[in-house]
Amino acid sequence: MLTKMLRPGSLRERIILFFTLLLLGVSAAVFLVVLPQISGIFRDHTFQELAGAERVLRRVIAQNQIRLAESASLLAADFAFRTAVTSDDQPTLRSALENHSARLGADVAMLLDLEGAVRADTLPSEAARQPHPLPSLIQKAQQEGVATSLAIMNGRAYQLAVVPVLAPDPIGWVAVGIELNDKFARELRTLLDVHVSFMLRAARHDFVGIASTQANTPLLDLTDAVRRSAHANNGIPAATLTIKDFDSRLSSIDSVDSESVLFVLQRTEASASEIFQPLISTLGLIAAGGLGLCLIGGALMVSFVTGPLDRLAAVARRIREGDFEARSETPGDDEFGEFAATFDHMLETIAGREKEILRLAYEDPLTGLPNRVSLQRELDNRAGAGTSFVLMLLDLQRFRLINSTLGYEAGDELLNIVATRFRSLVKATDFVSRTGSNVFAVICAMKDGDQVKMVADRLQDALSHRIFVGVQEVDVTAAVGAVQFPEQGSTGAVLLRRAEIALYHAKHANGGFCLYEPALDATRRDSLHLLGDLRRAEEKGELLLMYQPKVDLRRGKVTSVEALIRWRHPVRGMVPPGEFLPFAEQTGAIRRITRWVIGEAIAQIGRWEQDGLKLQVSINISARDLADDALVAYFASALLGSTRGASALCVEITESAMMEDSSVAFYSIERLRQLGIAVSIDDYGTGYSSLSYIKNLKASELKIDRAFVNDLDSSEEDKAIVRSTIELGHNLGLRVVAEGVETPAQLGKLCELGCDYAQGYLLSRPLTAEALINWVRDFDFSAVRSIKPTAVAPDGRVLAN
Repeated sequence: MLTKMLRPGSLRERIILFFTLLLLGVSAAVFLVVLPQISGIFRDHTFQELAGAERVLRRVIAQNQIRLAESASLLAADFAFRTAVTSDDQPTLRSALENHSARLGADVAMLLDLEGAVRADTLPSEAARQPHPLPSLIQKAQQEGVATSLAIMNGRAYQLAVVPVLAPDPIGWVAVGIELNDKFARELRTLLDVHVSFMLRAARHDFVGIASTQANTPLLDLTDAVRRSAHANNGIPAATLTIKDFDSRLSSIDSVDSESVLFVLQRTEASASEIFQPLISTLGLIAAGGLGLCLIGGALMVSFVTGPLDRLAAVARRIREGDFEARSETPGDDEFGEFAATFDHMLETIAGREKEILRLAYEDPLTGLPNRVSLQRELDNRAGAGTSFVLMLLDLQRFRLINSTLGYEAGDELLNIVATRFRSLVKATDFVSRTGSNVFAVICAMKDGDQVKMVADRLQDALSHRIFVGVQEVDVTAAVGAVQFPEQGSTGAVLLRRAEIALYHAKHANGGFCLYEPALDATRRDSLHLLGDLRRAEEKGELLLMYQPKVDLRRGKVTSVEALIRWRHPVRGMVPPGEFLPFAEQTGAIRRITRWVIGEAIAQIGRWEQDGLKLQVSINISARDLADDALVAYFASALLGSTRGASALCVEITESAMMEDSSVAFYSIERLRQLGIAVSIDDYGTGYSSLSYIKNLKASELKIDRAFVNDLDSSEEDKAIVRSTIELGHNLGLRVVAEGVETPAQLGKLCELGCDYAQGYLLSRPLTAEALINWVRDFDFSAVRSIKPTAVAPDGRVLAN
């Protein structure tokens, strides 16, 4: 019975039994010995917890910076966003910044030009006009590729990340930020279980609160206490303070311009000592009964009470040093055991969150592959080791079409399939990562440069095997850009940038592969200079249209021409269309050029009509133009002042342009037809479109590509292709035009096969609008079939041969 009484279950019962047996025992000893020690331990423990909370807060801020940098990189790499940056499309830029901020939960997003001026942002108009402290961040981003820091804007503190917008060289800067506001403080309160406040230094000894989880009155008390502490310590507040009922820990975070933000972590003293209030009350009542016995009981209570606390304090010290694996190892069902179990559970939760944050920072959540941050770290590690390797970037072609046609779920499934195939092909020591929406990276240890193409071929061949997304088979290929270490770059950042340059050229190379060489940098820089000049070419009047006649082979007359753009560059001279139009299509500048061509062609139709010449003008339309929702509206607007109307226009569209996004292309073409504009299928026979596309397109003209006309008089195969194309066009009610006619023999064959129109150097080279008037007046079709290619004077007159 006595044994059962001496082994009670709770701490309260043990204390009551102990003091009962010791005749009003240990209260004096507890007050003199135990309570000061307990108070000191728990006070130290409180500040240790606050110190631990500070470390976690700093990790959260660091992880936010990584997340902001990664998110800003994703936005800067987005093709549609870069297109909007290139075209300075303000509504699209602001919409993209707002949408990206909403998805990330960011409070501000900005686009700056290369000089640091704000081109678009999500700030209110009155805030957007204020100066932004970003030059230092931009300078840091120029040196390191990405910059993250704290910045003070308009009296508010932000975590900002700045990354370049690459095309692939910088064309601007994207900044994304999270404000240190009340919402952010409340989120930290939930995570850290302490009150969080942020302050800005208004003067040397003055601070202003900008965010807090405290109510107004405690926040005012806190602000006054910080000011007093700063005044007493030469402008620097103490690291720890006790303010009213709160134990407080103060620290600061430096911003990009050396301004500091002070954050204060607080916990009430009552929360630390609450568990001991019953003990204190009990001891107070017992103290009057027996001070003598308390001296004896106090010695026993010290070892009984402080033992578990010492163990918890030791664990707290290990946590303060960053060891989250430490555990209290305090068994039992009493209050100490319960407290120790709760403490251990808190540690496991914090450690788990930190591990998950690190995983999300370095891993692609969709495929489980390392992400771009991991790739950069791997490149730096391997470059530091000095061992030869090759970096390959693989861009999945037609991925956008699969996404838009089958849905994003199908695109995600395809990415997982591709990731699995790539992983299965490389060695365990190699590295595979996903760096963008449809871009993968592979690092292979390699000493022999001749093996690079072989490895690239193996990766490309992995996609040639049948791929099913659900029940739908899809066809996907990959363009590969490669760079070797150390021959072609000594750092991870340089290697990655040069691999992206090689990838850009691989997309337009035969076989879809390109190994970096220094000449590509010069080519890329030259293209960027050309793009800058192209933006100003329209304003300076450097663009002009030439017109190549289409001759009616039955009547021998000219009723239509094709408009062909030329660029008279003030330094380079006449720039061929093949040097600037493909680049304009990739950057989105083609839309502005197409609109200029439309306006100029319609105006020229009117001028010809005044000279008594009625001609239909054909204008070439690209896939990017067909995807422009405003294209048809621009045609309609440009035709408002025309006397000839839409029937004087014809749009020429290649098969590849229709195939890139067929649903969008067909919709745009149908709207053009409804407007009254004729439609011509250009370069027929070189693309991959089916006859159903030709039938559903409801075009009025079919153009045979020059590749089938070149050997028409000597190749039976080409002759059969041209004959069947003419018959197909006539059976579908289309007029058929042959391009690239250069010899009388070719012209004779086309007449024999029943072709409707011909176009080529035999008839005329492209002419200026003025020269074309003279050419039409002097043209004699009856003489063309028996002579050499027509010689044309600069003024358009047909010269005798």
